[in-house]
Amino acid sequence: MIDWHIVLGAFGGGLALTCWLESRHRWQQFQPGLARWLQGTAVVLICLAASSFLYAAANPPWQQAAPRPNMRETADTLPLPAATSLAPPSVFIMATPVPTRATTTNTVPDVSYLHIPALGVSQPIVDLPLENGRWDVSSLGENVGRLGSTGAYPGDTLAPVFAGHMTFPASATLETGAFANLQYATYGTELIYEHNGERTVYTVTEISRVPPEEVEHLYLADGNSILLVTCTDWDANGRVYANRLLVRAVRTN
Repeated sequence: MIDWHIVLGAFGGGLALTCWLESRHRWQQFQPGLARWLQGTAVVLICLAASSFLYAAANPPWQQAAPRPNMRETADTLPLPAATSLAPPSVFIMATPVPTRATTTNTVPDVSYLHIPALGVSQPIVDLPLENGRWDVSSLGENVGRLGSTGAYPGDTLAPVFAGHMTFPASATLETGAFANLQYATYGTELIYEHNGERTVYTVTEISRVPPEEVEHLYLADGNSILLVTCTDWDANGRVYANRLLVRAVRTN
């Protein structure tokens, strides 16, 4: 690991020595004004170099905290620390239990896929039933899951909500989830919901971040829209995703 304070200190020290030697030469050339300026510059550079060395000595790189990972880094396969539990986390689950609702009980057809060509997403859709106010994501893996109690098909009373992992633990590594690249969605990004061979095209119209306790955002009374949800804003200290990324797309065909 490179400590740039040491590099800066060494550079400053070398420059100070150069100024000091040049000042002696200027004295010999009977240029006292320039010589004094060079000596003063050398003193300032020596002070800066000493400060850099002292900072590096007080803060060795091996004792500094690791940088906060960004979402592109967490999308890669990374080893898990030994102390981390490998139980699949509730990656996109909202923190507040979902209240009982009188909503459709229809399920996604047997053959359903979500395609997002611009983000490299093409995954089968599985049902995630609502049980005791929670959605079970323990076996979701790389798939996309439709949240039970939300819409089941285009034109339903509610918008279908599709969820996917940003990353998920498998064995001793973190694997890339279906929505690892959802953070790169932009307005106008095209989505294709395929069910039983029929394709419905949508385009992204809204992108927002919501706290995990605001479950009401997952219920949208618009059958011509779909919602995609995953985690975002990794908190390195708490080792949790602080918010939920919510992407709304509206039907265009």
